[in-house]
Amino acid sequence: KTAAFAQQLHRASPAPAPCLPPHPSAMAGGGAVVVIGGGVAGLSAALSAVEAGASKVTLLEREPKLGGNSGKASYGINAVAASGDSAEAFAEDILAAATASGDDAPAAQADPALVRVLAGGSSDALEWLQAFGMKFEEVVQGAGSKAPRLRKTMGFQLVMTLGKKLDEYAKEGRAEVLKGARATELVTAGGEVCGVRYEREGETHEVRGAVVICSGGFSANTAALPESRAGLPLTQGPWTLGEGSQLATGAGAALVDEGQVQVHPTAFVDPKNPSAKSAILASESLRQAGAVLVNSEGRRFCDERSDIALTIAAKMGAFAPDAKPMPVWLVLPPKTAEAEAGHIGFYCSKGLLAKHDTVADLAKALGVPAQALEESLGAAASEGPVVCGEVAPAVHYSLGGVKIDASARALAATGGAPVPGLFAAGEAAGGVHGRNRLAGNGLLESVVFGRLAGRGAADARVV
Repeated sequence: KTAAFAQQLHRASPAPAPCLPPHPSAMAGGGAVVVIGGGVAGLSAALSAVEAGASKVTLLEREPKLGGNSGKASYGINAVAASGDSAEAFAEDILAAATASGDDAPAAQADPALVRVLAGGSSDALEWLQAFGMKFEEVVQGAGSKAPRLRKTMGFQLVMTLGKKLDEYAKEGRAEVLKGARATELVTAGGEVCGVRYEREGETHEVRGAVVICSGGFSANTAALPESRAGLPLTQGPWTLGEGSQLATGAGAALVDEGQVQVHPTAFVDPKNPSAKSAILASESLRQAGAVLVNSEGRRFCDERSDIALTIAAKMGAFAPDAKPMPVWLVLPPKTAEAEAGHIGFYCSKGLLAKHDTVADLAKALGVPAQALEESLGAAASEGPVVCGEVAPAVHYSLGGVKIDASARALAATGGAPVPGLFAAGEAAGGVHGRNRLAGNGLLESVVFGRLAGRGAADARVV
């Protein structure tokens, strides 16, 4: 199935997407733009709209601060920028993950045109971020990727960097950022989206312009999830209710892969509140650095570095009818804990990881055979103290959302043509990842499609 889909991709897009050229509206003068959402997708859209010469850019963020779920990202961003790698190879990896099986979720496929844009635009996205001062010093090969292309970084670093630049534009009068502003309705006229009504400090306001929806996904809305997902913990914020999708459908836009979410296999189980529905993600960087996953017998059951999230979650029993995954522990040998000291310090401060002087001590604490645990750790078993925490599958990322085309234009539910004046990017948009998202593609999706949406909205000139 993956091979057939790959052929479809290459028929639809024979060459990688080029870098974005200077936009004509930067010289001609673009229209007003309203961006809903202040995560990396929204910030990318707003900045790109300013760069494209928008007459006015307004960013609405419903929370008191910018960042959204982007601020929780803890691994990095993919980009093709190494010898021996290519956009075509990257696209093949995306497709392999997109068509993976192992759960009971409805069938979903990544749109070949969107895959082309994501992979082909990754290098340009990286250069754009670097132009704002972002530095990416460590490159690793993430699970599901056949080449090292994941630049390690934290989501909050991107939020701070892009937010700082947007603040500069705001001081120049080229943009406005309104926090605590909840979008409630899209304004339309003559079949065109031309603004947003929003609530702020108890009052209703209206701002005009082409609209970019970057308000995140719907993973906190249990009514929108399949039954097998609704009972799992959530790593995202409670604001992730799918409000952007509701706004879009109210303006005639279509949705794609409704209810499709990614289940991440390693969210920490809080010893103080094991049944908590809100969980902190154990970054995939821990597994890539050498952490292992062991079951109640003290044995490994997966390839922690190569298996994608969907595969590991399925092996943990995340999609079993009773939705009761088996107990699993994340164990970090000394060298791994040292390499991931930044993450480890944070997780330990939250009481999610604990240090054990020897493997034997850990085996006793977990109630598993010491020999099995030693075999699971291999040579690392004799290196010294180990760090360990219990993990479980959790809902982590919305894969479905507003249906868009390769220019990030929202598509109509009737007829499939672009809805004039309406764009979407980030988790608010669907059709990019299929059944499973590769690590590092969440932030990349936000930058690539956020930029396209911002420029397209400026060029729409609805106001």
